[in-house]
Amino acid sequence: MSAENRAFSYALTPSSSPINRNLIAPTVGEPALRKATRCRFWYDSSIHLQMSFNPSNLLNITTDLIINTSRFEDSASIETRVKDAPEESRDALRGALSLLYLSEGPTNISGERLKVAEQHLDPAERVVARWLYTRTNGRLKKHYGPNALHAARAAQYRCESCKFADVRTLNLALVGGRKSSTGEFKCLCANCHAINSRVNDWDLPAAE
Repeated sequence: MSAENRAFSYALTPSSSPINRNLIAPTVGEPALRKATRCRFWYDSSIHLQMSFNPSNLLNITTDLIINTSRFEDSASIETRVKDAPEESRDALRGALSLLYLSEGPTNISGERLKVAEQHLDPAERVVARWLYTRTNGRLKKHYGPNALHAARAAQYRCESCKFADVRTLNLALVGGRKSSTGEFKCLCANCHAINSRVNDWDLPAAE
């Protein structure tokens, strides 16, 4: 058995916790021990999560964090909301709602107009508007841009893979991954985005 395998074996044995560096370092070497220590950390973390998992402890997901799909392509509803807002906020609110819900709407909004509009957006809309702002008119614009907005809007701010609708989890992934990107995006939740990245961007062996 190699030094690295001996270190891993020791690290993953429950009775070995905590790892005694002075005891095993001379026999396996420091590089193997460092890898084993990292491995033990993730092993302990996964065991802790499995033992502490309880469905009742999941985040309390409410409709406040989900975008209502009936709002898409509904210009009349947007105008109703705009009329109910103070006059000085109407243009900014119209722009924000059009960006969120209309396929022919604007592809970005300025930071100043977003700040004005946010006062009249619901919690889910504020999360999505800020998320889109950084990707269409903020610091991440050069990496995302209009194509990312179109993808998120077309998905109605839901994961295209599993349909999870909590807007706090949204990510934008390149179709085909970074290595063979077409410049098009898809809207995914955090879990599906992680899986997509590993499938497309990691050099992993194919599943048997």
